[in-house]
Amino acid sequence: MPLRSELTSPWRPGRVTVYGSYPARTTRRGREVVAYDLRFEIDGHQFSRRFNRKGEADTFGKQLDKDFVAGRLFDPQKRVFVEAGDLAPAAPTVLSTTEAFVNERWPGWSPKSRREAVRYLNHARRGVLRDGAPEPPSSVTHYLQTASLRPEAEMDERAAEGRAWLEEWSVAVNEVTPEQARALVQQHAGDLAAASQRRMLADLRAWWRQLLADGHVTRDVFANVKLTGQGKRKASGVQPVDADLVLTPRQVLELADAMPSERDAVLVLVMGYAGLRGGEAVGLTRDDLSSDERGRLWIRVRRSARAEAKQWRAASDDPAWGPAKHRDEGDARYAPIPAGPVARRVRAFADSRPAGALLLTNSRGKRLDRDLWRRRVWAPVRDELFGNDDKLAQLTPHDLRHAAATMWLQAGVSLPLARRWGGWASTSVLLDVYAGVMPSEDADALDRVEQSLSSASTEAGDRE
Repeated sequence: MPLRSELTSPWRPGRVTVYGSYPARTTRRGREVVAYDLRFEIDGHQFSRRFNRKGEADTFGKQLDKDFVAGRLFDPQKRVFVEAGDLAPAAPTVLSTTEAFVNERWPGWSPKSRREAVRYLNHARRGVLRDGAPEPPSSVTHYLQTASLRPEAEMDERAAEGRAWLEEWSVAVNEVTPEQARALVQQHAGDLAAASQRRMLADLRAWWRQLLADGHVTRDVFANVKLTGQGKRKASGVQPVDADLVLTPRQVLELADAMPSERDAVLVLVMGYAGLRGGEAVGLTRDDLSSDERGRLWIRVRRSARAEAKQWRAASDDPAWGPAKHRDEGDARYAPIPAGPVARRVRAFADSRPAGALLLTNSRGKRLDRDLWRRRVWAPVRDELFGNDDKLAQLTPHDLRHAAATMWLQAGVSLPLARRWGGWASTSVLLDVYAGVMPSEDADALDRVEQSLSSASTEAGDRE
């Protein structure tokens, strides 16, 4: 059984098994040398320690047996037995309080919030250390990347070494200064977009407010920390769409017709005409599609396939589905497919599915794996349809959403209505992305001005 992240406090074991020392090749100063790993088990949790000489490893193994018989406590971070009297109450540290904060908030956070909070609080765990701390070893990076602040994560031996180093050098929270807080934020802000900078500061401030509420600290060291607002990308964090990668409605239909099955064709049409994201399309059921009296097809978008890794999900989370982007749980938007052959084709496919069933499934009737579909279906069809010299050979499934949005805007659909259909965060984001493909209003505006001037000139001539 591997060491788990909750084993952070010393305890009195009920069973100790020493397996002995085993040779292990390692590199030291550019030379390959032989070291010795002493492997042992404490109450079913496996540990090991490395020694330069076999005699040292064997001596340590014998000492483990003596300490166990003497009734001492085992410290899983240091991997040694200690006397109970040696354990003085420790002051709350950055390491311990960030862990307590995350453990308390974890069930209520979304997977995305968990991932971001862990990322930003790990900056504090590594960056705010006691005076005189040496350069963190590589095991600290390994710990932060694999187990830190993940309540259900398993911690291997190397991660345990990294955590033990942080336990030794993490600073007490009541010793953290405003200067350290400011330096922490400034150090990482430059690598983030402005929106991510704000999220980082919000997570750090939420953690610190909890410390204030618990009485661990008496001043808010993040109160006067300011953001420059200048990150590596612009504040919206979006990039304008490449006009050369925007398909016309006819090209979307040709791509759908080239698909190997009607399921694949319908997926292309739903994304390319209704502007759904891939995860939203995969989450549709037959009941999410309805037609009005004029033959338009309306698609209810209420959920999306989860893309987050398992490490960011709690046991209580739905492992398959989450709310649609920019929507709360249970909230939905409606996206149209105009009346015509495409709407009738998608409607016919939906009618072939059982009531309440997923609209798009794999061969076993289960949820469609988007990554697998992209590799096995999308990429071969795209490569065959567009030559290597054609820029459209770079198309991704998400570019179908751009095709739908461009179709709407070029047809004169207003920005607020297009935003509602497509589920963008704001009209400003929509404008940032699609300004380059929107129809030019210059000619129409000049026609109106010239017509106005012509009328004014005519009226003036009539008065003369």
